Amino acid sequence: MATPPASRDEFEVALVCSRPLEYNAISLLFDQFWDENGDQYGRAIGDTNTYTTGRFGKFDVVLVLLPNTGKVSAASATASLRSSYPALRLVILTGICGGVPSSDAGDEILLGDVIISKTVIQYDYGKQYPDDFAVKDTTEDSLGRPDKNIRSLIAVLETARGRELIEKRAADFLEQIQNFPATGIRRKGDTYQYPGTASDKLFEASYRHKHHTSLQCLCAQCHEYSDPVCEESRDQGCDVLGCDDKHSMPRQRLETKRQLEQQGGSKKAQIPSIFIGRFGSSDKILKSGEHRDWVAKRYGVLAFEMEGAGVWDELPCIIVKGVCNYADSHNNNLWQNFAAATAATVAKSLVERYTKTDKPTIIQVKQQIEEMMKDKENRDCLKDLHQTDPRDDKTRIQRTKGNLLKDSYRWILSHDDFKRWRDNPQYRLLWIKGDPGKGKTMLLCGIIDEIENSTTVHCLSYFFCQATERPSLISYVREKYDISGKKLFDDGNTWDALSKILMAMLNDASLDDAVLVVDALDEVMTAQRNTPLSSI
Repeated sequence: MATPPASRDEFEVALVCSRPLEYNAISLLFDQFWDENGDQYGRAIGDTNTYTTGRFGKFDVVLVLLPNTGKVSAASATASLRSSYPALRLVILTGICGGVPSSDAGDEILLGDVIISKTVIQYDYGKQYPDDFAVKDTTEDSLGRPDKNIRSLIAVLETARGRELIEKRAADFLEQIQNFPATGIRRKGDTYQYPGTASDKLFEASYRHKHHTSLQCLCAQCHEYSDPVCEESRDQGCDVLGCDDKHSMPRQRLETKRQLEQQGGSKKAQIPSIFIGRFGSSDKILKSGEHRDWVAKRYGVLAFEMEGAGVWDELPCIIVKGVCNYADSHNNNLWQNFAAATAATVAKSLVERYTKTDKPTIIQVKQQIEEMMKDKENRDCLKDLHQTDPRDDKTRIQRTKGNLLKDSYRWILSHDDFKRWRDNPQYRLLWIKGDPGKGKTMLLCGIIDEIENSTTVHCLSYFFCQATERPSLISYVREKYDISGKKLFDDGNTWDALSKILMAMLNDASLDDAVLVVDALDEVMTAQRNTPLSSI
């Protein structure tokens, strides 16, 4: 039996679901749970997520169920996840999706198959022209590429051997889920069984889901694809409405599965195929065959879902989702649990193939302990220097203002003034002015996040100094603090002392670049306003 991690800092992998049925499926593949006797790891200040922790293959994993579907909920929850579990290197968003009937290569995609993300496009984010809608940017530009670890893993999965290994293990895990004892409240006996080829129907894209025989409702007036239908028909099955199978599309791969079923090979017929490609992410559920085909053709999309765009920019992410419908108007809920199960099996197979990072050696552990002791002394010094940690202040501000979304500040990243300040050493000051309540603080929070993720900036300071980012700089404060103690920050010469310390930090030879971020400068007391300005 594995031993539970000592702290949240030891978790490298997270699983994210947006629906209880997705959570139920993935939880059946946990090898052990660390919270059977209650949560033992807690969460960061401002984090409202509820976590499940346990052993998932060779990794200790944290599982989170989003409070709602959609990218806003996903972005907020993932940002909190990142603050509570800072060592995460891989996040898998797993669950169900709507699928495109065939890939660009012409391969048939069937219900129960699993799509793995290579890229994501937010296809409802862009500009609406009188004659057209244009997505804002390409996937790589608007939502970024996956990090190198994930790109390396996906590259292996695209090989014949890599795909074969994943599909084989996924088939084993699927049988494990299906054979799980049907006791207690965790599941029913047939919850995750293969629904069968007879219920896998793909209708012509233009064939509407409506009452085809009734003359008593709005459906009788539906003759064109854009004509409305009655509300009742949207929640009813094809068998109730009289959707005619003669409008269903013939598919060779489905026919092969049907023959396997007839020969008693249902176990083989249920094995899902895995496809790797682009997800389309949106805040709306797509239920239109013609719109599905249009988006798929224009943007090269294989599947549609609602949370990927929210998670993608926050943490290194792979989307793994099972196809439960064809993103058309024909209502079919029979495949949701099975699709959630196939996605869960592929997710665990991926985690098995993910390379585990070496743990620190004994010498490194000893060095870390020494650093921790030194860090405690540094924290004592910083505690006397200020009453709150600016990182906590930033988290609190973002939480009280509704959390930070990239869409709310990304405009400034392409602004000429910002680009000149960022790229040209001659432009050393970026001054953002505006009336109170116009969002300047949240704008700065976004800029801080961008700078923190930059590879060119070696030191970032907001409020005073982030000791965790540049631990060597605290030595300049400690040099005087160890002699004077807390009174260094209490007497009348405080500003002069701190100004000298700040200048010593900025003159440190190890700093090639430094950025100071100051918010609400106009709120500094009038008598002191020129002092910080002149010093900076």
